[in-house]
Amino acid sequence: MIELEDGRTILVDVNARQPGADIPDVIAQLRKRLKRDALGRLYLDAFLLTHPDQDHCRGLREHFHLGPPETWSKTTDK
Repeated sequence: MIELEDGRTILVDVNARQPGADIPDVIAQLRKRLKRDALGRLYLDAFLLTHPDQDHCRGLREHFHLGPPETWSKTTDK
């Protein structure tokens, strides 16, 4: 994740594999660094997908809300 001087955040690709002994919990690390809006929704200012290979987009749908902000679910926090 890139954090710009003005506070905006950009995530370039994501490879969220199941955490294990040699695999860090990427999603937990990201969630700690992301900002929340006035309604408590985590957000990025931009996501850049360099190409659609699995090792560049794994976990995107499972861990990020990909629709309009008003369809975000407080229950799943995504």
